[in-house]
Amino acid sequence: MNPSNNNNRFFVQRGTVLACCALWAGCALAGPDQPGTVANPVAPARAPSLGEQLDAQGIAVHGFGSWYSLYNTYGVGRRQDQNNLFLMLAADFDLEKLLGVKGASVHLKQSYAPVASNVDYGPALGDIYGAVAPFVPKKARLVQLSYEQRLLEDALKLELGRSNPATSFMQPACAFVFTCFNPLTLMNGSVFAYPFAYWSATARYNFDDNRFAQVGGWLLNGQIPFESGWNWREERHDGRFFLAQVGTQTRFGEALYPSRFELALYRSTKKQPNPSRTVAGTSTLLDRGSAPKVQEHADGILFNWQKTVYRADGGSRPFDTNPRSLTLEGGLSSSLTPGVTGGVDAFGFIGVNALNVIPGRPLDSLGARLSWFRVSKDYQARLKDAGRLSGSAYEQPRDSFVAELNGRFVLGSGVTLDPFINYVLQPSRYQNPFAEQRPASGWLFGLGLNFALDPLLGWRH
Repeated sequence: MNPSNNNNRFFVQRGTVLACCALWAGCALAGPDQPGTVANPVAPARAPSLGEQLDAQGIAVHGFGSWYSLYNTYGVGRRQDQNNLFLMLAADFDLEKLLGVKGASVHLKQSYAPVASNVDYGPALGDIYGAVAPFVPKKARLVQLSYEQRLLEDALKLELGRSNPATSFMQPACAFVFTCFNPLTLMNGSVFAYPFAYWSATARYNFDDNRFAQVGGWLLNGQIPFESGWNWREERHDGRFFLAQVGTQTRFGEALYPSRFELALYRSTKKQPNPSRTVAGTSTLLDRGSAPKVQEHADGILFNWQKTVYRADGGSRPFDTNPRSLTLEGGLSSSLTPGVTGGVDAFGFIGVNALNVIPGRPLDSLGARLSWFRVSKDYQARLKDAGRLSGSAYEQPRDSFVAELNGRFVLGSGVTLDPFINYVLQPSRYQNPFAEQRPASGWLFGLGLNFALDPLLGWRH
């Protein structure tokens, strides 16, 4: 959620003009020598806000909020809805100002979900999309607590503490996080989506302002959704997740047609029981007496890109950071390890984003994208075996498709509205293998409202 400022509009009403004229006339009639009057009065200086006072001391405090509403007409459990309200407080401590430690800082984020309806919306939805539906069994949780150290004139950044890979790796190429996720790291890599925070260590090196490389490692914890993030002594780690990434990015103002390219490799060391095959070669669901085959790790490769291909000014205003433009985006990811528990074989998407195309609304954007999901052969076999046990034959293909229209509308300073409409074709029972209902194609509607709490709390920066 990046706060954006609307163009200020000043409406001068007749009554205001008359009142100002009356005040000016009264002062003029009194004259500068009249007792109790001041010629050319100077407006008193504005007292600094709490946020500005803290900034001066090296403490930057921010607040964010997000409301998400989802409603589906497709999948296993049709015509269901989910509503969530997330609040987040964040503080960044500049240790150079506070303690004199050059290039050092501490980051703290804590979230709270006062509204979390239909927690089991994901399994009710059924298919792979259900895996990323907000799952909030515990309302308050630690999102980030990390120590950052910058070296080599800020080219090298080291960070140690608790974080999620999505904090700085493989940043989404679209506005709405719910429809902009990668199922390989989520399901095959056994990494729960942001905001769940793991013990981690990361390093990033910026070769220049546009090119970078980074690596990171996280301690996995399968019970993390049910924990607060503060109960460190009670955590049970069941593997490690490693991610290495290289990328390049340019932006408006420094390039006429900016682009972004990112390539990443991951490995999860969490043991991966095969979803459908035992060591005896039989079905894990039909042969309960045999142990499942176990894969010692799960590997994958991910590639994302963005490229601006059109701007209305033709490049005549090279320093414009918000031109009317069209940007293409895409990505392709593949599992490199067969037989993993997560069962996602491949994922890809392609889309287009239009910026500043609505007259009078330069900060709004519109987008369209087409996504493709493929479950692995082993997971497809599991879905068919589960269908036999539930008495409902499973005949869905391995491939699912999602067509999407989305938008981002800036309503005010730090307030955005993010609606989307999806049509899901050939959904699976990925999240609910034993459901008796056949997963039907249909619509998924979503609405997000993101807002900054800083102005409401007086934390003007």
